Amino acid sequence: FFFQEFIPHIDKTFRTIASKEGRAIAGLSMGGGGAFVYAQRHPEIFGAAYSTSGLLDHRYRPDAPDYFDAEWLISVARTSPVEYLRNASAEELEKLSTVRWKLDCGDDDDIIVTNLAFFAEMQRAKVPVEFRVRDGVHDWQFWLESLPLILAFSFE
Repeated sequence: FFFQEFIPHIDKTFRTIASKEGRAIAGLSMGGGGAFVYAQRHPEIFGAAYSTSGLLDHRYRPDAPDYFDAEWLISVARTSPVEYLRNASAEELEKLSTVRWKLDCGDDDDIIVTNLAFFAEMQRAKVPVEFRVRDGVHDWQFWLESLPLILAFSFE
C-alpha cells in the first residue's frame, strides 16, 4: 500500500519532488524503526531517513532474550534494521550508502541500546550515518524537540 498507492497518491495530489532526492522518511519509536526498514528495503525511493528514539531491534533490554519476548515485538524482530545490516550483501550496503541516515536518541531512553547497535553495524559496514545522543527519555517532550531537527535534516 505504502509504495504502490500512498506515495503515488501524495505525488499526484500535492506539489512534491517525486524523486529519491526529493523524498525523506522519518519516524519516532516503532515508527523510527519502520522508517529505517522502508529506507533499507527501498533505498531507490528515499534520499534521507531519520529515526528518533527508534526501536531498531527487538533486543532493547540487556535481559531481553534472543527470541520474541512479546507479541508486539514480532514485527520488529522480523524486520530488524540491525539484523538487516548484519545480513546485507555488499550490493545492498552500497545501495544504503546512497541514502543520508540520521538517528537520535535520549541518553536515558531504554532503547538507546538498539540505536547504538544500529550505529555500530553502519560503522562496520562503512555506510555513512549521523548519530546524536541528547538529554532525554522516551517521551513526547523529546520527540517534539526532534521535529525541527528532522525537518532541517530532511530539507538539506
